[in-house]
Amino acid sequence: MSSTTTNEAIRSVRILHVAFLAAIVGYACLAEIVFAHTRDVPPVFVEVFSFCAIASVIIAFGFRKKRLTPAIDALKLNAYDSTDIAQWRAITTLSICWQCRCL
Repeated sequence: MSSTTTNEAIRSVRILHVAFLAAIVGYACLAEIVFAHTRDVPPVFVEVFSFCAIASVIIAFGFRKKRLTPAIDALKLNAYDSTDIAQWRAITTLSICWQCRCL
């Protein structure tokens, strides 16, 4: 695998990350606009959803650390190995998707 392919893999993951961040900001703005005039919800609902979101993010970061560290170490040994790049891209994409779904 060439350096160009490696840069393309990194670029595609960065684009995906920016897209998910934009989606999160869009959802937050939409929620503020659409649901600004709704009735109050019981605090227990907010606490439960907050707990679930925080727990999911912690699980996602744990998964990312456990699975991504070996992939990065393999890429440090051979940065042009297509199998290692594919594994790094898959793990990074999955963890980004999981974290954005949680938020």
